[in-house]
Amino acid sequence: MSYRSRCAVAALTVLGLVLAYAGQALAIPAFARQNKAECSTCHTIYPTLNEFGEAFMKNSYVWPGKPKAAAANSSPDARKEAMLLAGIPEMIPVSFRASLDAAYDPSQENKFDLSTRALQLQAGGAFRRLAGFFVTYNAYTEGPPKSSSTGVTPSNNNPDLQELFVQWRHAFGTPINLKAGRFEPDLTLWKTSNRLTIADLATQEYRVGDSPFAVGDPQDALELNGTIGPRVFAAAGIVNRKEQNTKEGYGHLECRIGGTDYLGNEPEVDLDSDSIWDYLSLTVGGYGYFGRNADAELGPYNDDYYRAGIDADLLYKRFRLRFSGVKGRDNAPNYTARNVANSLVMVGEAQYLFGSPVNLIGLFRYEYVDDASGISRNYIPSLVFAPIQNVKLTLEYQYKAESEHLGRTDSNDIALLPGTINRIGLIGASFSF
Repeated sequence: MSYRSRCAVAALTVLGLVLAYAGQALAIPAFARQNKAECSTCHTIYPTLNEFGEAFMKNSYVWPGKPKAAAANSSPDARKEAMLLAGIPEMIPVSFRASLDAAYDPSQENKFDLSTRALQLQAGGAFRRLAGFFVTYNAYTEGPPKSSSTGVTPSNNNPDLQELFVQWRHAFGTPINLKAGRFEPDLTLWKTSNRLTIADLATQEYRVGDSPFAVGDPQDALELNGTIGPRVFAAAGIVNRKEQNTKEGYGHLECRIGGTDYLGNEPEVDLDSDSIWDYLSLTVGGYGYFGRNADAELGPYNDDYYRAGIDADLLYKRFRLRFSGVKGRDNAPNYTARNVANSLVMVGEAQYLFGSPVNLIGLFRYEYVDDASGISRNYIPSLVFAPIQNVKLTLEYQYKAESEHLGRTDSNDIALLPGTINRIGLIGASFSF
């Protein structure tokens, strides 16, 4: 992918415009109104989830714990009661999300660009406490297309269904959830939307050669997932990607130490004799993915590939440290010959929340990307400001040092051409209601 394409990818942010309701859900602001809860119940700064928000998402968009007694008895008439019994929400659970960004890139002829915008429709919630659902539809885009479909702008710059899935909770009376449809497989600790920055995490968006696969892409899949006790979450699934005649598979396991568990239970804190362990939480996850790509138009060889990754998320009071790493191997990423390509991508990100009265987060991200075509080292500082809970302003700077591989062998002997330096400044504003 050229740097110009990467600039286009980076020049997209979230300008949320969200209106929704669905049963016991709390993933978008209208859910908060229905449950009389603040946005900060599930988010630090929207759309980044906190620990309770992650538990809510893993619980099929159903409020963790026992159902609220008021929910079943709040109907003032028989019509509302009948709707509750049928699992039909009173309001249509549709939301809207829009984006508008500005980018300054001195290497481009048009140095200042304010033409990337998009409109996204969303729906989500639960059918009583039996099943959860979520839908994302990219309705309109204008501006440079993304190379992947993980952000607001779809890959083809045209209307496109990004996510559409339903999750049956505790299928057949077991603790296992059955998830089916189009969605981001449970691989990393964070969905692509669960970020503060304008740019995606490199571990989720990178590709090798002509391979269309990226870890953060939505896929057509069938997944089994569930919690093993309150602090262990596991998932495994089968993927049937478009235009591929083979099935692909993946597995994911994560564990949380301290903090809110996956059932939504907060830790008990002794205010009289508190310690560092009262405010410290660590989540560690690992995953594996294997598959096969084929493209007869590009070449006769199949690309058998795998990805193996590990993530860690450390939270202490207002400080957060995230690490993500993925290693890959492709046997024929260009389909023309058996040419093994090894890849390695690592991301480290530190965040600090300044808190009230200035709800400001400062963060710095470092990315190392070796995608077999070259090596890129990216430095991304950002400031994210939320004057109120549903309004967000982002200021971001990207410094990318890139070098192209002149040659490489299976033993990882590397020769690099002289590198290039690219700089870009980004600004984004978002709001939701």
